[in-house]
Amino acid sequence: MIQYFTRTIIAISVIVIAILFGRQKLERHRGRAYGDAFEQMQQLKVPAVHRAGIVGHGVRIGVIDSGFDRSHPALRSTQVRAEFDFIDNDSSTGQSARLNRHGTQVWSILAANDPGQMIGVAPEAEYVLAQAECEGESRTDCAREEKATIAAIDWLCDQQVDLITFSLCLLQREPPRRYLPQQMDGRSAPVTRRADQAFEQGVLFFAAAGNGFRRDWRIIEPPADGFRVVA
Repeated sequence: MIQYFTRTIIAISVIVIAILFGRQKLERHRGRAYGDAFEQMQQLKVPAVHRAGIVGHGVRIGVIDSGFDRSHPALRSTQVRAEFDFIDNDSSTGQSARLNRHGTQVWSILAANDPGQMIGVAPEAEYVLAQAECEGESRTDCAREEKATIAAIDWLCDQQVDLITFSLCLLQREPPRRYLPQQMDGRSAPVTRRADQAFEQGVLFFAAAGNGFRRDWRIIEPPADGFRVVA
């Protein structure tokens, strides 16, 4: 009886292992379409969401960043409803190869649609692109970028986006500081207040928390300190 029970347990274990291995193999096969993005998408369970037919259709997303290369192979088929450069005040957001890199990378996480190379979270969403970073990195440039970001938020809300994503830094790293750590209170930075207001207008606002943990700053950066901002 004990031997029979033991053999049964072993047989069931082998079957379970085979099933799990088969599922992993199937997931890897399905994941080939995602290319280099598969691991990060799998961590967030994005492929399962896509299989359910949720790929961003009917959603309008505003992206505020440094610039965007719309000619990139992974982004050529992306639906871009409008774009504007709030630094140079023109309708082109892809004039600087240096600035385009970061914005294109951030945008591709959402919008990429190049099967076998990369597929983003929402490849069938509509996008509205806003450039709000200038070439310099001085305290004056940070102030200019904050004003540009506020103008971009105003414009994106007028464009009736459903959500806004923002992944830039509005801090001057070297003294004199534009803000002090104690001012990250959800009220001091004008851009933070405007991001909170966007939520009141029915727009979700997502902001990068920042990279300050590697320096003496150690906390989040504006507008991530907003009370209604997802950071």
